[in-house]
Amino acid sequence: MLEIEALEIAYGGIQALRGISLRVPEGGLVCLIGANGAGKSTTLRAIMGLVRRRAGSIRLLGEEISSWPTHRIVRRGVALVPEGRRVFANLTVYENLVMGAYARPEAESRASLQRVYDLFPRLAERRAQKAGTLSGGEQQMLAIGRALMSQPRLLCLDEPSLGLAPLLVREVMRALAAIHRQGTTILLVEQNARMALAMSEYAYVLETGRIALEGPGPELLEHPSVRQAYLGERAS
Repeated sequence: MLEIEALEIAYGGIQALRGISLRVPEGGLVCLIGANGAGKSTTLRAIMGLVRRRAGSIRLLGEEISSWPTHRIVRRGVALVPEGRRVFANLTVYENLVMGAYARPEAESRASLQRVYDLFPRLAERRAQKAGTLSGGEQQMLAIGRALMSQPRLLCLDEPSLGLAPLLVREVMRALAAIHRQGTTILLVEQNARMALAMSEYAYVLETGRIALEGPGPELLEHPSVRQAYLGERAS
């Protein structure tokens, strides 16, 4: 589905990504973990065409997309749930969701809307409520639902559990697992390393713009360096 090779991104004189390579297989669930400032969000922004590469390539279904504008990438089947949710606060839940389907035929939009309501019944209950009045967890559900309205083949998520209570984190992660089972490919950037690695088929650890470790998620969960750096355990 997605192949990144030797990708370099710089902000002025600051090198954010230093030649990273990663792959997301079609139908897979891959996570990217790392400390703040490691380059995780920059990776997602590069995939979406929001920042330009200095070197390297990004291929979607075998097609080079590094120079594509964001709207073309979205129409090709990629959606991003950004960090901080960024819902349209003055629009209703329903209006936010419809905004996510602006590029889809009306009949497909109706089917997508029902899928979102089935995944997040709370959004159906609050469909006429202004998004800015929702709780943080409900806004996260709305942000994910809005992305699903475009019927993406690849769903990218940036820190979906950030700032949520543990109960809501589990609810959001259960929804992501259901979305994956329904056939959507997922690239997950997540600060909750334990949960992300446990549910991921494959994972990458990003440190200061470089891939430091990679492997099956459950195996990395047992790696001593990961357990010390991200799970708060002391080295033996």
